[in-house]
Amino acid sequence: MEPPENVEKKDFYFWISFLNYSYWVIATALGGTYEQHITNFVQTIGPENIEYLSHDYYPFHLGGTALGIFGDM
Repeated sequence: MEPPENVEKKDFYFWISFLNYSYWVIATALGGTYEQHITNFVQTIGPENIEYLSHDYYPFHLGGTALGIFGDM
């Protein structure tokens, strides 16, 4: 997926990443799962437009380890 004309790549990909994260935060707050989020993201963008799909996850927190995300993968 390439940015529209006159839009810098760094700005374009920043906003795609920001919106993707925002959708995930809202979806999980409403009871959605990570699997549903990724499925919706891929359907919205179109699998033909995705060369690579990666994510970050940090399970280690001051109060313990959160491993729940792995059940949704």
